Amino acid sequence: MYFGLHTIEDGYHTVGEIADMYPNRTLLLRADGHLSCSINNIIYDIFDCRDMVVTHYWVI
Repeated sequence: MYFGLHTIEDGYHTVGEIADMYPNRTLLLRADGHLSCSINNIIYDIFDCRDMVVTHYWVI
């Protein structure tokens, strides 16, 4: 996968699934009205958002 913006168009993926797909990358993940960060497959947020459905994400 390349760096930059990715849009989920075919089905859905959760925050946890996307983080698992990029275990050695930094990600910004957008779910319904919410942003999260994953660094090296560790999700940083104020609550456990691992099961939220992602609409867009950025690989940094």
